Amino acid sequence: MRGISRETKVFISLGIAGVIILISIAVIFAGVYRVLYNPASLFKHDFPAPGQVEKYFNRKIVNIVLIGMDPTKHQPFQEQGNRVDTIIVASINFDHNRVALISIPRDTYVEIAHLGLRDKISKAYYYGFTYGSKGSPKEGLRYTVDTASLVFGGARIPYYVAMDMDGLAQLVDALGGVEFDVDIMISGETADDDLYLGPQLLSGKGYLAYLTYREPDVADDLARIERQKRLMIATFDHFKRTGRLKGILHTYQAYKDHVITNLSLNQVAALLVFAGERIELDSISLRSLQGELLEHAGEPYLIPDERDLAALVKEVFGLELKADALPFTVPVEPQFKP
Repeated sequence: MRGISRETKVFISLGIAGVIILISIAVIFAGVYRVLYNPASLFKHDFPAPGQVEKYFNRKIVNIVLIGMDPTKHQPFQEQGNRVDTIIVASINFDHNRVALISIPRDTYVEIAHLGLRDKISKAYYYGFTYGSKGSPKEGLRYTVDTASLVFGGARIPYYVAMDMDGLAQLVDALGGVEFDVDIMISGETADDDLYLGPQLLSGKGYLAYLTYREPDVADDLARIERQKRLMIATFDHFKRTGRLKGILHTYQAYKDHVITNLSLNQVAALLVFAGERIELDSISLRSLQGELLEHAGEPYLIPDERDLAALVKEVFGLELKADALPFTVPVEPQFKP
C-alpha cells in the first residue's frame, strides 16, 4: 500500500485545523449568545427534590445577596471577621425584565443560620467567619446568605457578591464618579471631603461617605436605607446614560481583590448586559424590611413587622410565610457569647 503523499497530509492537517477553528467559533458564539440573549441559562439551580424548579424558577428568577462590608483599614477583608454594613437581596426576573431589590437593615433581629441563636443579621458574617467549620470568609458569607434565606421563609438564594467599602470607593473613582443630587450635608475628614446639598459629581470617597452615613439616632438606620435606595437608582441611571455599564466588567476585574463572589465571570457579564439592555428605571422595585426599633443594653434592634414581611415574601418570592417560621415574636435576647 502506497504511503500518504505530502499534499494529502497537508490537506488533512488543514482540514483538522479548520474543524477545530469552526468548533471554537461555535463555542464562542454560543457563549456570547447566552450572555446576550439567554442570560438565565448561565445560572445553575440545584434543587433537593424534583418539581421545585417549576415552583421557584417558573419565570426564570435568580436571587443574589449583595453584601457591603465595613471599612477594612487597609487590611483585606478576606482576612477579617468583620461585620456587614449593607445587605441587599436582588431578585432578578429574566422573563419579565424586572429586578426587585430588598434591603435588610443591619440591626434586624433574626435567627442566625446554623447556630439557632438570635442576633443582628450584621453579625452573621462574624459568626460564620469565627465559628464556621472552615473559619474562612466563605463561611462568613454562607452564614449571611443562609440567614437572609431564613428571613424570607427559606427562599432559594444561591449566589452572593461581597465587596469591601474601600474597593467600592476605588471602583467609583475608576468609573469617573457618579452624578447625584445630595440631600443631606455630611462633614468629611477634611473640608475637601464635605458633601453639600445639591447636584454634584461624587468621587469614590464622597460616594462612600453618603452611602455609609448614619446619624447617632438609632432610628436613622431606616432613613439611611432610604438614602441608599436613592443613590443606587442614581448610580444605575448615571452609568446607563453615560454608557459606562459596559465598562464595569473590565474595571471589576481590576478590583476583584476587593470582591468575593460565587458568580463566574460569564455570569457577571450576563448580568451587566441584562441590566444595560433590558432594565429601565421603572422596572426596578426597591423595598426594605419594616418593623419596630427597640433598644436593649444600649444596642438598637429592628423587630420586623410580620404582616409586611409575609406580604413581601409572597410578592417577590412567591412563598407563603408560615407563622411558625417568623422568628420575631419574642423579646430581644442577650447577645450570644460562645
